[in-house]
Amino acid sequence: MTFDLRPWKLADFPAYQALITAPAIATAIGIDAKSTVSQQQAFENDLYQTYQAAILIDGVPQGSIVAYQRANELGEPLVNEADIAYFLAPAFWGHGIMTDVVTAFITQLPPHFTLWADVLADNIGSLRVLEKVGFTNHGTYIDLFGRQIIQFHLYR
Repeated sequence: MTFDLRPWKLADFPAYQALITAPAIATAIGIDAKSTVSQQQAFENDLYQTYQAAILIDGVPQGSIVAYQRANELGEPLVNEADIAYFLAPAFWGHGIMTDVVTAFITQLPPHFTLWADVLADNIGSLRVLEKVGFTNHGTYIDLFGRQIIQFHLYR
């Protein structure tokens, strides 16, 4: 199965909204699937990131990948550090697509870039994706919702 990456566009909101309201995705990303305001805020947050892409399969957005710029304790941007986040429509899980997507996406980032990724401890598929791409386990913590999160790190 092949995919394409292209920047999200304002006109893509209905496709993005359909994806993030799927129960499996909404739970994993911690969004209120019933709140249109939350959905719009999530979309705009992704849309205006420097490094972001819709994951297209057969020309249709079926997922998203974004690198959110990190900031220091004073709120100042860390130019070469980002948190990477991604999701894919459940119909495409288990086909190896995300490993290829993450690999393609991170090769588009500037050199000497540090990436972080937080994954729910029970999200075995995402844990495997990060390990295959070369991320290393940096430790575990409990998030604000009481979920166990594993943090991964990659310097490239």
